[in-house]
Amino acid sequence: MILDKWLEGELSNITYDIVSQALNELEEEGDKIQYLIRPDAYTRLIACITFLNMAYQQNPTKQPEIMQRLLNWIQNIKYIIDPIVSGIGGDGYSIGVAAPFGVSITVSFSVY
Repeated sequence: MILDKWLEGELSNITYDIVSQALNELEEEGDKIQYLIRPDAYTRLIACITFLNMAYQQNPTKQPEIMQRLLNWIQNIKYIIDPIVSGIGGDGYSIGVAAPFGVSITVSFSVY
């Protein structure tokens, strides 16, 4: 998987073809995240977002395509985030997409 190769430092030249393949894999990754143990699920989700942020910056001519695929991916994974946030004790979350490109997931917790 592209994300795993990137996390292990085996991938440094990120072309649009690699990003496109990674996005295909990340669409499947969303389904896998929900089956991981809760702390690992959040870590994996953050790794996916970090990869997409980096890939977007390295492929300026393909940014509109990457952004649209990312927005589609976010729509598809929202149902996965709810149990992850609950599993780590969060009260809620928000997903942000900013320009220049950046994606963030913010989890809120009650302070007792």
